[in-house]
Amino acid sequence: GSIKLMGTGGNITGLDVDILICDDLIKGFYDTTPTLLAKKVEWFKEIILQRLEPHSKLIILGTRWAENDVIGYLEKQHPDDYKFIVLKALNEDGTCIWSNRYTPQFFINRRNEIGDRLFESLYQQRPLDETGSFFNIDKMIWHDTVFASHYVSNVRSWDLAYSDESKGDINDSTAGVPMYKVNDNHYVITDFEYGQYGEGLKNKLLSTAKSDGPNTKILLETGTKGGASKFLYTEYESYLKGDRCEQSEPIGSKVDRAYAFKEAILDGKIHVHIINPDLREIFIKQLRAFPLGKHDDIIDACAYAYNYLKDKADISGIYGTGDSNY
Repeated sequence: GSIKLMGTGGNITGLDVDILICDDLIKGFYDTTPTLLAKKVEWFKEIILQRLEPHSKLIILGTRWAENDVIGYLEKQHPDDYKFIVLKALNEDGTCIWSNRYTPQFFINRRNEIGDRLFESLYQQRPLDETGSFFNIDKMIWHDTVFASHYVSNVRSWDLAYSDESKGDINDSTAGVPMYKVNDNHYVITDFEYGQYGEGLKNKLLSTAKSDGPNTKILLETGTKGGASKFLYTEYESYLKGDRCEQSEPIGSKVDRAYAFKEAILDGKIHVHIINPDLREIFIKQLRAFPLGKHDDIIDACAYAYNYLKDKADISGIYGTGDSNY
């Protein structure tokens, strides 16, 4: 037998193949322009695939630097023809790979050091392209007119932030997103609260809770972690005495938290009935920019709302139900 080595773009025409290994076809982010990615896929189809015979084995290894790499192409176009194995450093349940050597906190610290985009590629095998393709907005169902639907549960999900109005949009804003779970396992997002309320945040929470009514579950993410988060939540909860509150804790990265919401969009489960044109524009802007955009407070609030509601059965006896016009 023999072994032949070549670089990406090389030619193996005329050679018989028993085992063909492709290792790191992409060198890094600088190798992920649409043109270069398309060339890699075409090379793979024209050269690599043509050498495979019925007995041949193909193994592709590599860091996922872009969604539209060769592996991404195979996932989208030929999902049943290949076995895809993803070894993530951090799992959704908080555990990590190689736990006798690394701790989850090690990887959390590393993510904070290098940023979400690099961490998701190097450690999670889940590339975040700068093309705004994380959410497929075309898969969302947009409604321009009022429609009626029977719902089984609803929440108002808050992603809170104190900010100084004099600094414009430098700081994050507070977002309060209402979401309804409809009885056929679909979800409806309506006009939401959004702004930099500063010291007026308490009044905004109270007035919105009164407007929503006592049957709306209130989810609160305080914008901080640890003991400070619990302290702030207790303070906010005291404002809303008599209303049903629950703390949304920022477990994992914002990408982890938004992933289930992303999948629901792809499945056609997310309906949007936002009448205010300014709110609709801001929402779309954050969807397109996530996760690399400057602001993601609306997306965080949506993710918390969906993650809470998706596991809820018909609990109309608790939260209220009826034919509601969104």
